[in-house]
Amino acid sequence: TKTYYAKTVSTSKNPQIPTIFSNSNCGSKQDGIYICKNNQCCSMYGYCGTSSKYCGTGCKPNYG
Repeated sequence: TKTYYAKTVSTSKNPQIPTIFSNSNCGSKQDGIYICKNNQCCSMYGYCGTSSKYCGTGCKPNYG
């Protein structure tokens, strides 16, 4: 007798990471991705704002 075992198959190639909109934090976080609200920029340190220190050199355009 031959024994056959079921093979586990995943249909998802890229699991979705939740997006959480934020008024203060932005960037990749441990439990998801945080995006700035209201057209704010994401600073190099992971905070949302509209001044040049948020929107200037080092800003993260993918997060706000």
